[in-house]
Amino acid sequence: MKKGRIFTNCLFIVCTLMAAISF
Repeated sequence: MKKGRIFTNCLFIVCTLMAAISF
């Protein structure tokens, strides 16, 4: 469960980074 939570957090951070790079 915890591992999944961390993976989701990493995915969210990557998405945010991609959006920031897009801007």
